[in-house]
Amino acid sequence: MPDNAVVVAPAIEGSELSPRVVQIRDHLRRSDEHRWEAARLIVAELDDGKSQRSLAGEIGISQSHVSRMARVWQKHGESYMTHSLDRTFSDIENEIARKPKAAAMATAPSAALKPVPAPVPPQPAKGGPGRRPSSA
Repeated sequence: MPDNAVVVAPAIEGSELSPRVVQIRDHLRRSDEHRWEAARLIVAELDDGKSQRSLAGEIGISQSHVSRMARVWQKHGESYMTHSLDRTFSDIENEIARKPKAAAMATAPSAALKPVPAPVPPQPAKGGPGRRPSSA
């Protein structure tokens, strides 16, 4: 298995995988270069209406991995196809995986500095304390 191949869970026994899913699984087991084709096929499956969760289960990877691979293809697939890309699939995927964490860390300190309004003390019921409203 190549150094940067993806570990794909075994197919569920008795399940019928589409030819495209079989190709995705095969590409993921190969080198980084093959992951571009896997990502292209993943986007094709999603465009055909399959959910990320369902596709992830069929492929044998996590839903977040399916999501990242689809985002790599959607953002950089055209550049890859025209040979104008100077980064590997893994580099781009790792960058995408780090972005939400970096964004959360960037907003966390400012969120801690926002003023929180003081709680409003409860007001006594009309008619004074300990008095019940009349039932007329």
